Amino acid sequence: MADGYNIDTTVVAGVAGDLSTTSGTLSGQVGALAVTPDAGSSSGEVAGAFAALSSALRGLAETVQGLSVGVSDAVSTYTGSDSGAARSFSGPGATP
Repeated sequence: MADGYNIDTTVVAGVAGDLSTTSGTLSGQVGALAVTPDAGSSSGEVAGAFAALSSALRGLAETVQGLSVGVSDAVSTYTGSDSGAARSFSGPGATP
């Protein structure tokens, strides 16, 4: 498309893969927070903070995974639309 735009779908699919990998890494860190801290009389407070952080980290991982899915869907939509548009045009004008 000379007047349009062109997206390198391999690169964008790679971004989706990177997001998915990051989500997996974040999810893996949730387990690291599932410990019983030994903080003396503050152990309960520290455990509560760990639980809150774990919950936030889980939410972040889910959000990042959702972004990955969205980017993958966008690549599929773009590829399908671009292919359809290419079939609709031949040379300088549209073909019936």
